[in-house]
Amino acid sequence: MSPTIHALVGAAIGRFVRHPGEALLAGIASHSVLDCLPHKDSRHPAVLLLHACGVLGVAAAALTAGDSAALAGAVGGVLPDLENLREKPPHDRIFPGHRFRHDRYPLGPSLGAELLLAAAAVVALAATHPTAAPAPPHRKTLQGVFK
Repeated sequence: MSPTIHALVGAAIGRFVRHPGEALLAGIASHSVLDCLPHKDSRHPAVLLLHACGVLGVAAAALTAGDSAALAGAVGGVLPDLENLREKPPHDRIFPGHRFRHDRYPLGPSLGAELLLAAAAVVALAATHPTAAPAPPHRKTLQGVFK
């Protein structure tokens, strides 16, 4: 599964979990589930750059919304793919979902699965509100008294 999809799904899960530590773990768990679905992995530099921008976009959206749980979920979703940055044979990889070849799936169903997941994650993110820190209690200051 592409890193952008992992980040989107992780962010959506983090939005529902609402606790950053649990969201990080849920994002890592979601990575395993997503890697079981039909998909193709690309090592083409342009595709990798596109996905790097997608992951950064998801992270930036979570940061600007002040949603630490969504950010943690997105990080957890992408974190296992760090081992893919170094070229290793599948049997030498640590993460279980990375130990088998993903190139056996045809492009049509693979792309369809990724597009459906992206759409579902975007809808889930749009339908929920970010977890925000509670507003600080209102305090009167001397500046307001002497007007």
